[in-house]
Amino acid sequence: MRIRIVELLGVLAIAGFCFASLKQATPFSASLFFNFTAGMILFALVMAIGRRTKRQAFWIGFVSGSVLYLGFYYVDDSPFHSDR
Repeated sequence: MRIRIVELLGVLAIAGFCFASLKQATPFSASLFFNFTAGMILFALVMAIGRRTKRQAFWIGFVSGSVLYLGFYYVDDSPFHSDR
């Protein structure tokens, strides 16, 4: 599989936009990133339920890791909170 320069530039542009949005976060960009994350978890959940191949283990691991991370992040006693 060969990767073209145009594809690399596209990935670089998207990554630059994402990092700039994280550096100067607004409520809209925070909502956008959270909704994207929730959408990816929902997609992975559908893939974990629908797949019956070796790739199912990947999707199950992705869902469980993502849900655990978000769960730990949103618990009040979490060490991930920076306001303490």
